[in-house]
Amino acid sequence: MANPQDVEAILGQDATMPIAIVGIAGRFPGDATTPEKLWELISNGRSALCEKITPDRFNVDAFYHPHGEHRGTTNVRAAHLLKDDVARWDAPFFSITAQEAQSIDPQQGMALEIAYEALENGERGAGVRFSPGGWWLTPV
Repeated sequence: MANPQDVEAILGQDATMPIAIVGIAGRFPGDATTPEKLWELISNGRSALCEKITPDRFNVDAFYHPHGEHRGTTNVRAAHLLKDDVARWDAPFFSITAQEAQSIDPQQGMALEIAYEALENGERGAGVRFSPGGWWLTPV
């Protein structure tokens, strides 16, 4: 990874320096399970809003209050949720034992999968394998 001072020096030379996104991956709500399917969902004007959050995802009734400013509560009953089980991820692929996987936050497991998928996706571009670059994992 580049030294932050080096990056600032390079950007200071040319503030309009072009960047390239060479790999992308993610987890998105509803049927949008890939970036391509997310684009399809958005470009067709569809929504992935789940009108009723099931109790196995979040107990809305236990935390609902009609006033949003009420502390420790929520004033929404719908959400954009991932379709798949958020706790399931491929720990053996990363040589992580079942016992270790149980102690890992599912979000971290998902982050491992997404990072690997972005690397795979980036391999499709010519000449990126050995080029210098940076990686950003951005929750949205």
